[in-house]
Amino acid sequence: MIETKNKVIHTDGKIVYTNGREEILKYGETEIAKRKYSGEKDILSVVLPESVMSIGERAFHGCDNLESVILPDGLVEIGKSAFRLCGKLKSIIIPETVESLAPNAFDLCTGLESAEILCELKALRENVFSNCAALKSIKIPEGVRTVGWGAFYWCESLESIYIPRSVIKIEEKAFFKCDALKEINYGGEKSDWNAISIEKDNKKLTGGGIFGSVKCAKINFNCD
Repeated sequence: MIETKNKVIHTDGKIVYTNGREEILKYGETEIAKRKYSGEKDILSVVLPESVMSIGERAFHGCDNLESVILPDGLVEIGKSAFRLCGKLKSIIIPETVESLAPNAFDLCTGLESAEILCELKALRENVFSNCAALKSIKIPEGVRTVGWGAFYWCESLESIYIPRSVIKIEEKAFFKCDALKEINYGGEKSDWNAISIEKDNKKLTGGGIFGSVKCAKINFNCD
């Protein structure tokens, strides 16, 4: 189905979007090239075919009106700033086949309310979900060892997070200005939590501030 009036993507696995024309990916095409759709204002929805394995750097950067993205099983790589500044994007599911989620991939997706990460990663890279002002909860996947610099920087609506026992380092400003954070669900024991290297400006994880002005969020242990 195509609604050219509202510029809705075709969902048969071939058409990327319609804007009074059809932009078609050939069956078997494996990559969305660097900056291919950057700055396109008329894209409302994206459905990528299952042949796509890589989304290039800034491929959909600044698509101001993009509201919906469906990523295919088989996707391996999401490039740097691929969806940065897609302010109307509401939700994203990152499939389990993804092996590389680059820095700033969803930075400044200010309307993003839900992000589900199904893949196994060693690290959440710097600023990957920074400035996602509407994001309320996140579950960091099992196997992640490092939460990078500013990964959830200024996610001002973030209320709860799950951190797996595999995490050994939370870098500077990973949760900076996450002032709404109330609850941390942790996959290990209290002793495991105390062994994590938590760098500065993550006060909702540690407490602190001037005269102890920032209260640490509640930490629940042995969660899954």
